[in-house]
Amino acid sequence: MSKSNFKTLEHAIDTGEDFAKLFGVTAISDPAQVNLNYKYTLIQVANELGYDYWSHANDFITKVAAETGFDLKAS
Repeated sequence: MSKSNFKTLEHAIDTGEDFAKLFGVTAISDPAQVNLNYKYTLIQVANELGYDYWSHANDFITKVAAETGFDLKAS
């Protein structure tokens, strides 16, 4: 590991918010709003498409992104 990478990690550990981000954890100020904006989980989308596993819906999202340049997950 290079010194700059170590310094970045060291800084992330020193600051609580950045430390949480390091592990993909963050606070949600209004969890109910998340449910209003994102009504379906990926498995629910897959089920609506007739599949039993979430990765089938993810495959469609990946295909749309490749063909159109629109990343549904990033929006």
